Amino acid sequence: MSLISRIPFSVKVSLAPAVALVLFIAFGAWIWSTLKAQEVSLNVDLAGRLKVWETLQDGERRLTEGHTALYRAISAIRTNAKEQLVATALKAASTRIGEAKNALAGGFNLDVLDDTGRATHKHMLELLQQYEKSAKEAAEGTDVDINLAEMTMQTADQRFLALADEVSKLSRRHSR
Repeated sequence: MSLISRIPFSVKVSLAPAVALVLFIAFGAWIWSTLKAQEVSLNVDLAGRLKVWETLQDGERRLTEGHTALYRAISAIRTNAKEQLVATALKAASTRIGEAKNALAGGFNLDVLDDTGRATHKHMLELLQQYEKSAKEAAEGTDVDINLAEMTMQTADQRFLALADEVSKLSRRHSR
């Protein structure tokens, strides 16, 4: 006689739903753990993309503020403003451009970017260095000759526009 045949019929009838319930709970626990793992993965992916987008927006804002401050300094020199006002505007421009450089260069995890995004980021950093050099030359030119500073500012303007376009491309790419 087998072990199952020795179990009374009433126990067999009550054992079937208990086994089904245990299987149901085990399957539910497995599904729950799988969904939680996917949720964590999805949150990490979305948070990384959001951080890239926020950093690019912040970097672009700071870059624009720095560029505007540089224009204010040149305009202040043109109107024979006090040297303290010019120095403040030049310092603000330098500070904002430096903050933008820090944000755009390393404010987020580059692993979040795909290959095209990394190439765009690399090109953006090259443009940022060129712009920073032009802006510095324009700021230094204010001490020498305002006309020279304005001519240098035209080059900085062109580089600023190219840089802003590159930041916008990367930002659009990671806002989707």
